[in-house]
Amino acid sequence: MAEKVVDVFLRDELMASYPVVLNMLNAAISEQDFIELATDSMREDGYTAEDIVEAKFSVRSVPE
Repeated sequence: MAEKVVDVFLRDELMASYPVVLNMLNAAISEQDFIELATDSMREDGYTAEDIVEAKFSVRSVPE
């Protein structure tokens, strides 16, 4: 199980941070996998398609 936090920036402002957990065993996991799940959460939170296209993402490890 892999866990990261995806920070979402719009116009250089931090708009949201999404904790993302991937339950993929023995698979190569890329930052893009975490970003795709974060964009799903953005849609659920009411962000527009334009916001998602303009967003910048930062994937970081979960603090312990």
